Amino acid sequence: MATVPLDRTGWTATATATESGSSPANALDWNTGTRWSTGAQLAAGQWFKGDTGSSQWFNHIVLDSGASATDYPRGLTVEESDDNSTWRMVAGGEGSAVTTVNFPIVQARYVKVTLDKASSSGWSIAEMRVFSSRPAGQCWSCPAGAGRTGPASSRQL
Repeated sequence: MATVPLDRTGWTATATATESGSSPANALDWNTGTRWSTGAQLAAGQWFKGDTGSSQWFNHIVLDSGASATDYPRGLTVEESDDNSTWRMVAGGEGSAVTTVNFPIVQARYVKVTLDKASSSGWSIAEMRVFSSRPAGQCWSCPAGAGRTGPASSRQL
């Protein structure tokens, strides 16, 4: 299967807490030299959310702490939503400096990562990448009737 990163053009991000001088948008700017950070110790319930702007198909995310290698989630839950109100859990687990979370393919507009463990470390994301895996040779972004064999994905690199 081919793994395709979704194009983040026009995406926005929000978070429960943001360190002064930081911005959630830094986690979506394709630059590991910038980062979003809570500026506080990890606390259960803190979250980071990406809004893709429209419904997308995806099945794994990568959270890269960049140069702040100890600022990663010790425990996390990943949820998706179509309306930013009703959330469905798709995965959970523990993190590392580069956290990869795989789950069954979903179609949604929003993806949210919520911490479920506290730590004396902070939480930073230099880059959040969202991916869609599809069988090689299948065209998900082709016009209807032109060989589409999987879900439509309008924003692929």
